[in-house]
Amino acid sequence: MLPERFSYERYVSFYTVYGFAPGPDGQVAVGTDISGQVNIWIYKLGSCPRRITPFVERRAFPIAWSRRGRLLFASDLQGNEEWQLHLHAPEEGWYRDLVWEEGVVHLTGSNPWSGDGQHLVFLANREDRSRFDVYIKDVEEGSERLVMKGFGGYQLVEWHGASGKLIVEDIRIHEDTTIYLLDPDDGRLEELTPHRGEAFYHYLDEYGNGFFMATDEGREFKALAYYSLEARGYKIVDAPPWDVEHGSVGSHYLLYSVNEDGYSKLYMLDLATWEKASLSLIEGGVVWGIKSFPGRDVFVVHYSHPKRPDELYIVDLERMSVERLTDNFYGGIPEGEFVEPFLVRYESFDGRRIPALVYKPEVGLKKHPVVVNLHGGPESQARPYYSGLTQYLLHRGVAVVQPNFRGSSGYGKSFQRLIRRDWGGGELRDVERLVEYLKGLEWVDEDRLVVMGGSFGGFLTLSCITRIPEYWRAAVDLFGPTNLVTFAKSVPPYWKRYMREWLGDPDDPEDRRRLEERSPIRYVDNVRCPVLVVQGGRDIRVVKAESDQFVEKLRRRGIEVEYIVFEDEGHGFSKEGNRKAAIKAIINFLEKHI
Repeated sequence: MLPERFSYERYVSFYTVYGFAPGPDGQVAVGTDISGQVNIWIYKLGSCPRRITPFVERRAFPIAWSRRGRLLFASDLQGNEEWQLHLHAPEEGWYRDLVWEEGVVHLTGSNPWSGDGQHLVFLANREDRSRFDVYIKDVEEGSERLVMKGFGGYQLVEWHGASGKLIVEDIRIHEDTTIYLLDPDDGRLEELTPHRGEAFYHYLDEYGNGFFMATDEGREFKALAYYSLEARGYKIVDAPPWDVEHGSVGSHYLLYSVNEDGYSKLYMLDLATWEKASLSLIEGGVVWGIKSFPGRDVFVVHYSHPKRPDELYIVDLERMSVERLTDNFYGGIPEGEFVEPFLVRYESFDGRRIPALVYKPEVGLKKHPVVVNLHGGPESQARPYYSGLTQYLLHRGVAVVQPNFRGSSGYGKSFQRLIRRDWGGGELRDVERLVEYLKGLEWVDEDRLVVMGGSFGGFLTLSCITRIPEYWRAAVDLFGPTNLVTFAKSVPPYWKRYMREWLGDPDDPEDRRRLEERSPIRYVDNVRCPVLVVQGGRDIRVVKAESDQFVEKLRRRGIEVEYIVFEDEGHGFSKEGNRKAAIKAIINFLEKHI
């Protein structure tokens, strides 16, 4: 690795946005780790941000403001994902617990308030841990009532203001969802989007006597559609050859984004003429969310670029302008020092062309070490956003390659579904073909290849070093499943609905045999390279025992392994100090071995 000109601390000196909610008078509630922990701060253009939550061990995410100017937010303890609901009342200058039950998870949508701002709709698995039921709470009186028992697993719930009814989105599995209309008075439930087979429907925002949604029914990619409650049907508004991602309604326009080969593109839809136009106000990176200020064509856009950490921007369609609301990078490194990726496609074992983002250093080495960074999900996507670790490695002469192996989202539902019940199958061969492709490039040092990933990417990393071990100089696993049988049995109860279709049923003999055959721990004797394992002690998705058992077997064999457990973290990082410590550990490990 080349000597550093800028320290790693400068590359990772940025704050992260963990949710946002536009509110009255141009205020935006932002979940951010400015304090070192995720708290809620109130931002407004031209003013200094103001903190409103006091948490040190809890993390807080804003949800939505009521018409009475009160902010609903959720918090959990050290990443344990037991979400509790709170209300911040500006007139009181503080917050109060609204719905709090230890051991119970509470969820809601982006529009949980009734039109009068007195009633709140939310989901809770208090009666059955595997099922989320729908409740309505009178915030003034403090009373609650059960409206509907859930279907099992996750749902989303929104209040539809024009009809006074509830929108319930049932997530049957990642790409099979359906939308219901629920009467909050009598509990009558009507399926609005019945379909045969699998189809995706996702509520975006209310408009008139209906709502905008994204759907892939009858097509490969997610189109923009408008559902009319009066006609009880929908029409396609825009059907690009890519996925519609996010959208929000203003006064005269809908602002929405499309994932075009990993890059987000903004579009505006004229609500009077239903004509669309592309916007170049923000481009070249990734949009993570869009929300409008009430009754205005002014939007908050959560966005990241390879040369800029995620920020919030105010996109004003009334003036056709954009201003940055946050200023999250404080490392002081000029943007010109950062590297943007380029996109390649390589041929895999079955002829499919697999896309990959390639970050190549701009320094003068003849051959570069390469980190193959594998995304999680698995139904997620490697996208061009800022990574302090990636940019630091590039600065040190190390290339980073991020493949979108089969099962990745963004390339059509047929490609995405290839991962179903095939973990450790085709996607592992995609990575193997990527390595062979890289070895054929004159600038790649094939003797210094590293594989790294988190969550599913951690599983795939461990699959690489146990089943195709001959390629790797070193490996970094962040909270990856190691035994698919124990993993499937240890996930939260409300995940059970999905695991059978997504991964397999560990109680079925045939499925169990396949899960055992695909588990990295079965092939641990094949590991040749040193391994760094990072794990959260409170992780409920991939429990600590998954990492423990793998590390123990490596140590018995005498394989060099570093094991770091953050006891106060869950599936990822909520504390700035822990995030930076993990990155420093990865850098030290790579400096030692490549």
